Amino acid sequence: MISDCDPSNCSHLCAEASGKPMLTQYIRNLRDKARMAYVVRMEKKFERQALEHIAVLQAVADKSSDEARLAMSLHIDRVRERFMRWLFAD
Repeated sequence: MISDCDPSNCSHLCAEASGKPMLTQYIRNLRDKARMAYVVRMEKKFERQALEHIAVLQAVADKSSDEARLAMSLHIDRVRERFMRWLFAD
């Protein structure tokens, strides 16, 4: 159930559910890097990040693998963009 998911672990749980070990490791590594960025600087638009998580979880709850794949792909792209902004910020 969506409400039972720990927000700090949802991406990892979705990756594990995919059955793709490389995706699971990629998500774990990306999450570790993202945590390092947040320790120094929190993203100002947290609501957008939360909505990205909700989109992934809702697609999983709806058993829509195509929608879940798309939502996770978009989320990963946006995490990467946020991380790059943090990394190269003045």
